[in-house]
Amino acid sequence: VYQRGVWASRDERATTSLWTAWALLEERAGKVAQARAYLREALKRDRFAVDVRIVWAGVEARAGMVPEARQLFEGAVRIDPANAAVWSAYEEMERARGFFSA
Repeated sequence: VYQRGVWASRDERATTSLWTAWALLEERAGKVAQARAYLREALKRDRFAVDVRIVWAGVEARAGMVPEARQLFEGAVRIDPANAAVWSAYEEMERARGFFSA
């Protein structure tokens, strides 16, 4: 279904949500490398997509790749520093790893 949507779409920016959803499906199947490839495709279509960076950071964090997750969060913050979803997800990751205390 995702593949058909991606190939059928004429608007590349509109496919970012499809690539992202497909990536999460692959991650759930244990195919993290494929998930990364699909997230990379999403960012090729919209390099300013903060939501894609948040999702990708989550994928990296769940895979234990915290430095990569931080880099993605930092990129999202540079693009949209007022985005509460970025800060919330970033803080949640750091709290889960014990790097943040209230």
